[in-house]
Amino acid sequence: MRKRVGSAIALCCAAVCILLAARVIWMAATGGESLTIAVVSAGLALGLALGLIRHSRWALRTLAAMFLLAAIILPAGIFSPFTAGDYLAARREPPTVSTTLEWLVPVEVVLLLIAFVVDPSNEKHVS
Repeated sequence: MRKRVGSAIALCCAAVCILLAARVIWMAATGGESLTIAVVSAGLALGLALGLIRHSRWALRTLAAMFLLAAIILPAGIFSPFTAGDYLAARREPPTVSTTLEWLVPVEVVLLLIAFVVDPSNEKHVS
């Protein structure tokens, strides 16, 4: 079950990487971004997508690290004093901690669960 779910998540993330690469190239073609940066970014995204499609160990490990990094950075950005300052500058009351935790805790659980499911660390490596 874990392998099947991890495979589905990897393929969905590969599709997102392909769409991201196409978007970056499109933005560079229309003059919105540097062509060199776009080609390098698209190459990295397509390389990750190819690795995810092939279920490569390094790609799965990179994807798990990206989900783990998102799980670490998200609360730091939400509970930042700069975020509260943005609310106050817009003359709005910042949300309470309990209101924020109502949606943040499930998101964190899902991010960490996906990182666990996708990470190939428990599988035997075939040489």
